[in-house]
Amino acid sequence: MCQDELLFDIDITTSRIEWAMVELIQKQRVLKKLQGEIDKVVGDGQLVDESDMWQIPFLDCVMKESLHLHPPIPLTDNHFNEDVVDVAGYIIPSKCVMFVNIWV
Repeated sequence: MCQDELLFDIDITTSRIEWAMVELIQKQRVLKKLQGEIDKVVGDGQLVDESDMWQIPFLDCVMKESLHLHPPIPLTDNHFNEDVVDVAGYIIPSKCVMFVNIWV
């Protein structure tokens, strides 16, 4: 079971990087800005080290936006309501456990 969780984490990480690359390829202006910031911090042609990450805030923004656009897991944590709730005309009964599909 631990191995399954480890493989799931690796899949999420690779999926996150792939989607970020897809978005960057489609948005050349953002890609150029990110490349410029990385080159300024680590040097042209050098690899980014973990210790460099705090100096590249735009990279953090790109990865967070990638997660926003392409979440790795479709369902949110469960939500539980104590009282009856009206959400956009839908009546949610009290003590209802709901999961929100964020891919939809």
